[in-house]
Amino acid sequence: MRVNRIIMNVVIATIMGISLCLIIKSVSAYRDLQSSAVFIAELSQNIMPGQRITAESVISDMSPVQGRSVKVISADEALKRMKADMPELSYMADNPFLDIITFKTTGLEAEDVESFKSDVIKIKGVEGVYVDDMLLSELPETFGRFRLGLLTIAGLVLLGAMVILVLRIKRDIRAFSKDIKVMSIAGADEDVIVKSRVTWSAKWGAISAAIGAAAMLVNIIFINNTLLDGLEITFLQTFTAIAIMFLIVTGLHAFVTFRTLKAYFSSLNLSIAK
Repeated sequence: MRVNRIIMNVVIATIMGISLCLIIKSVSAYRDLQSSAVFIAELSQNIMPGQRITAESVISDMSPVQGRSVKVISADEALKRMKADMPELSYMADNPFLDIITFKTTGLEAEDVESFKSDVIKIKGVEGVYVDDMLLSELPETFGRFRLGLLTIAGLVLLGAMVILVLRIKRDIRAFSKDIKVMSIAGADEDVIVKSRVTWSAKWGAISAAIGAAAMLVNIIFINNTLLDGLEITFLQTFTAIAIMFLIVTGLHAFVTFRTLKAYFSSLNLSIAK
């Protein structure tokens, strides 16, 4: 196989893999954004250390809360961070902050946010609960349209890449049609020829998919660096896309080669019979 054919197949495999990644990501992106929303539970000014520990424990045990995301930030630590970020306020003696507990959830529906906040504020020592409402209430409608557009574009790109790949596989087979005809006339068994060409095609499909997966990973790293927190394409999503892409590319090479050769031998046998 010529180098340019391999390169083109690798490019097609990479495009298919990225398209699959975007399709998979678009399905879970809204819930991922919801899960990235940081809740802040503001504690009472004179809260006792034991009450703070209890509040942290109760919040960690709440069903929608990601236990590992729960963090206690003291008023002194908050003031220290602010002075580090804004040196011009280093002169401040009074501390305007209260102790807080920050945490994330596994993804709440917009209609459940207020109810959840009410449950948190009932915890003894909690004065108030705050969260970026845009992520949880104003985003769904806007993001729904964006997700539909992304799914449509990625789906069309994937379909187009598959069509191009099928056409290229058929063209590669036609390039070897003379050799196949000579082998057939020389008495080579049809099934043996088909099996050898299908194996050959599937092997090069697998190689193209493997190289495409490597190129895809580089592109995913770049894409993740440009995305908002919570929208990054995860390792599991990337691995799933690679696995599906590998199966599609290898499967198309084997299936299209098999069907094309069977059709070619049928026409060849028909012409010989005439």
